[in-house]
Amino acid sequence: MEETLISGIRHDTLQAIDKGEKLLREVGAKAGKEAERLHDATDHLVDHLKKELERWERKCKKEKAEADVFPAGGKHL
Repeated sequence: MEETLISGIRHDTLQAIDKGEKLLREVGAKAGKEAERLHDATDHLVDHLKKELERWERKCKKEKAEADVFPAGGKHL
């Protein structure tokens, strides 16, 4: 269950990043104060999502590695 949830969150985050980058390309060609604000806000959001996704992936890898070293019983060999 947890693996499915994590996989779904990762998939949704990657889609949001992709759509944000597409929006950045579209807005990049536009001129004006509103376009600049939208570009800056979208750029900030995309950067934040990328950092959070990296943090999640590092955390999941670490927890998985620890689970492999220390089985569910709590005893290691």
